[in-house]
Amino acid sequence: MLSSGFAGAPVSRSLTYGIVAASILASITDVKHYFYIQVDPHLWRYHQLWRIFTYQLCYTNSTEVLFAAMTLYNMRVIERLWGSRKYASFILLCYCLTAILPPLLLAFVLRPLSFNHLNYLPAGSTPIIFAMLAQYHAVIPHIYKYRIAASAAPPANEPFVGLTFSDKSYVYLPAVQLSLSQFPGSLLCAFVGWAVGYSWRNEVLPGAMTRWRIPGWVVGIQTKKREEEFEVLRRRLETENTNAAAATGSDGRLGGLLIRHSTYRYAVQFRNHRNLTLREEQASYIKTLKSYGTKVIRLWVANSYDGCTKSSTTHSIPPYETDIGTYDDSVLKALDSVLSQLHSAGIKAIIAPHDANLLPPSGSDSGYNGIDIYGKTYQSSDNFYSSEDAKLAYDKRIASILNYKSPSFGKAWKDLSEVILAFDIQNEPMIASEGKLAANDPDDWICGRADKMKKVIGTSGVKIATGGIGGSEYWGHEYNNLDKALKCSAIDIISVHGYMTEASQWAAYVPKLSDQAASNNKSLMIEEWGVGTDASDDIEKQAAVFTDAGLYWQIISGKSIDQECDSSACCHQGMSSQANEAYEVGFGSSRADFKMLMGNADSATGRQDWGFVF
Repeated sequence: MLSSGFAGAPVSRSLTYGIVAASILASITDVKHYFYIQVDPHLWRYHQLWRIFTYQLCYTNSTEVLFAAMTLYNMRVIERLWGSRKYASFILLCYCLTAILPPLLLAFVLRPLSFNHLNYLPAGSTPIIFAMLAQYHAVIPHIYKYRIAASAAPPANEPFVGLTFSDKSYVYLPAVQLSLSQFPGSLLCAFVGWAVGYSWRNEVLPGAMTRWRIPGWVVGIQTKKREEEFEVLRRRLETENTNAAAATGSDGRLGGLLIRHSTYRYAVQFRNHRNLTLREEQASYIKTLKSYGTKVIRLWVANSYDGCTKSSTTHSIPPYETDIGTYDDSVLKALDSVLSQLHSAGIKAIIAPHDANLLPPSGSDSGYNGIDIYGKTYQSSDNFYSSEDAKLAYDKRIASILNYKSPSFGKAWKDLSEVILAFDIQNEPMIASEGKLAANDPDDWICGRADKMKKVIGTSGVKIATGGIGGSEYWGHEYNNLDKALKCSAIDIISVHGYMTEASQWAAYVPKLSDQAASNNKSLMIEEWGVGTDASDDIEKQAAVFTDAGLYWQIISGKSIDQECDSSACCHQGMSSQANEAYEVGFGSSRADFKMLMGNADSATGRQDWGFVF
């Protein structure tokens, strides 16, 4: 659940206390008149340009201080999501931009257009607060909505007349009060702040500005120096894996599952592994992963197109289901070829049969990763999980995949416990239906699908995993250990997904989640773990937190963005240049010594016994 107070949000705490203290101090020392701006006389006649850099430091009345403090307190969830270093960097950048833009707009645009009537810019951090609010609006989904009727309840056949609000309205209302408190100057500040925040998020600002970070020590982060042996190993890996790094046969994001000795080992995730025809290149890649100590790879039932993805060449494979109930086995045949190679290498697979990111949030035309036949047919994620027809259709899809007869092994996938560790129910179920997550899956979709899968799998030994319920785990969005999933007897493994910037953020969940799962007779694995290049704590430091289980996904065969390109036409193609989204790590990258990390995991004692798998 969401932690109370400023736990895990030191920047938010300092900013809130600082603005309150500065406002009180300005009042009791009677210097409030130094903090607002009047274009004439302050700028034109007196040339007091220093006011541009001081007007955001405090407010001049108690009402604004109260509403600002409330809004800043509510914004602490963004710091917990991003990490303190990124959050502080964003605030400092916004401060610089909003210090200049509102006075410029007022002095050179609004004042002349109003015939010198608009001349006043109020004191306060309203521009910065609205820049934060733009991030809150974009990344924090609402949990519930409610309506305020304008009249008595109308008959069922008449449309509702009134206003619809969400739980986020309580955050927006104090901010709206701030924007109108000293109209029109306060509204100008709010508008500019929102525009700056929106521009930052949508990459309108230069990349150098959005990627810039303050030194870690400013927010109490100590940067760990890399050892000389690390650099030697990196150069050796670059030499040994030149062919693998340039290979075009391994399209997709790959990563590693940190599984402890006699319980967990390291694994790798083949995400979007669709170019499955170049067997020799795949074999070279799998051999390298095996040499690292990899034990599990995650495979996806997904289509692909001719082109480039994640620094690798991709080839066309049609969707498994082009119409509801009509299946094309092409992707299963390709995946089966990979299963055969994995078995020879002593590696097992987790298979994700569908991606919930293809289901649109309510009111959207596309899911976070596009849209498929289920998204088009049922139009929204909420409809998909509520519809009985959708449940039947999805159960048939899963059954067809589980019963697929392997050309390589001569038996159905549901019986391949020698190479398949588990089937996910779905990748990140309900990621676009947070209301259903908050209501603890009111349609019993997750356990219902697991029950159907268990009936097909029987006693073969292949397990059922949750697939990361709700997507990434973070403060205020903690659904991976959903109560109904924990209590569902058909589920064997709880999957955790998370993209943290600091090791301390993981420490809040590990080993707590593992113990929660164990108390309900479940195993737990960190199925997705991503570390951007702008993270406060690097891969090695975050991996050290996982005393029980963890995963680094997205080890790629091509060059990651921190590496220089070679002659490959697909180098760096299909990868984000945004530091906070740069999760992919190439074999020769200096970002992490995966062989060392896997070795550390292999030699540690885990909290759970995974001997039934390895």
